[in-house]
Amino acid sequence: MMFVSQFDYIEERLNTLRCRIESRASLNLQDLNIHAEYFFMHFLNKLYGWNLRNLNSSKLNAPGVDLVYEDEKILIQVSSTATKQKIEESIKKIELDKYNGYTFKFLSITKNAKKLRDYKYESPSGITFDAADDILDIPSIIGEIRNLAEDKLNEIFELVKKSLSFDPPVATRIRAISIIIRMLASNEALGDYGKSFDTTDFEIAEKIRNNQLGDIESKISDLGVYIADVQKVYDEYDLSGRNKSRAVLYSLNNSYLKLKGNYTGPALMEMLANDIYDSLSGDEALKDFYEEDLRLYIDIILVDAFVRCKIFENPKRMHNDTT
Repeated sequence: MMFVSQFDYIEERLNTLRCRIESRASLNLQDLNIHAEYFFMHFLNKLYGWNLRNLNSSKLNAPGVDLVYEDEKILIQVSSTATKQKIEESIKKIELDKYNGYTFKFLSITKNAKKLRDYKYESPSGITFDAADDILDIPSIIGEIRNLAEDKLNEIFELVKKSLSFDPPVATRIRAISIIIRMLASNEALGDYGKSFDTTDFEIAEKIRNNQLGDIESKISDLGVYIADVQKVYDEYDLSGRNKSRAVLYSLNNSYLKLKGNYTGPALMEMLANDIYDSLSGDEALKDFYEEDLRLYIDIILVDAFVRCKIFENPKRMHNDTT
């Protein structure tokens, strides 16, 4: 059982890190990318038995690469931008006088890079790059971890536990979401608590498109896998006779209605998240959580409300209003 749970822990922590990096990148915050470079340096060393070092620790923004393993002549670019153009630009920047004969690898730490492996790439003479083998991403790494021997899996588990979290991620996430929901419900002056919401059926993709949220569609999709955690928290409160779901969704809807006159699209979603964070920050009950974690949990609650159509406009309703 421990063998299985260690894999589950590693998988979830890597995917949570991926979501965090992507979320913060949308706010033009790159600090977590630097942490990721060092984390994946240690992680890949454990996984493959390499001895990578971070070039950026001695030379800020080394052209085209972040990590190097001189003995095996391996160069790695760690990036939250995963495009054919990004890969080719990175390869072209490599200093050939220093790294002639090296193999270049590209690690996407946010996007699934499966499609990128199908392209043909231009690489200068002296640099080896095979897209099929040399483009790495979180899903491919997780696939390799699945087949590790137990002792090696345990080494990686200990590294991930030390570097990314000491608590089981599911328990931590649900505990934080529960606290946030309780605080949101208690903060709301409910007023017209019997208000009914629009329950017209709709397609998520259509709602994203009609509300001009295309730039964060992947974020909504990624965080959507966690809305079951929100439902679990609502169910636990409701079983105890405290209807937190109604109160929280009413609160979020009120905030949305107040902000939508001044903001649209991703900016509106960001302002909703900031509004919630500002109302909760500094509270003693949340002192054990990092800011980026709290913002991630708030985003999960907002995506849940989006799917329930308590924030942003129902595309069916929008269509009816224009006909």
